[in-house]
Parts: sequence; structure tokens; C-alpha cells
Amino acid sequence: MRLHASIVANTCGVPSLGLDYNEKIAAYYEQMNRKQYLLPLDSESERIAEAFALMEECREADIASINLRASTNRLLAMEAFDAFERIVHNASPQPTH
Repeated sequence: MRLHASIVANTCGVPSLGLDYNEKIAAYYEQMNRKQYLLPLDSESERIAEAFALMEECREADIASINLRASTNRLLAMEAFDAFERIVHNASPQPTH
């Protein structure tokens, strides 16, 4: 999957296989502790089938891990947006009357 498709799938608790097409997707799969499901872009169909079989075999544990990591990422994102909102609010000119 591409990066944003993987993010959406994992946010919904759905395991995904990723194709390593750039450093962002590699970093995401590492952050989510799912490097075993990140495949080279030129992977043969047999390698993809093996990874899919592993993913199916470990599905319950993967879902629990994905949900935990996704929850942590949501909290981090909310903290980042709150910090951004404070910065914008403090930098915004106040209306004069």
C-alpha cells in the first residue's frame, strides 16, 4: 500500500502490507513496528504472498499492536495540533476597537 492508504487502514485497525517506495513509508512502518510487512517495491509475487500469509497468521496480535500504536499516534497528533493552535493564537494580531 502507499503511505496514506496504510495510515488510514491502520487507523481503522486493519493490517496492511507496504511497498517501500520512499523513506516516509519506511519510517511509518518502523514507527508502527510493522517492518516485517514492508516489502521492496520490486517484490516478486511469491514474496508478497508470503508476507500476506504471515499477516493473516499473526492477525489478532497485529490488530492489537496496530490499535495501540494508532492510539498513541492520535494522542501525539492532538498534542501537536494543540501546540500549533496556541502558536497561531498567540501570533495572531488582536482586533483593535
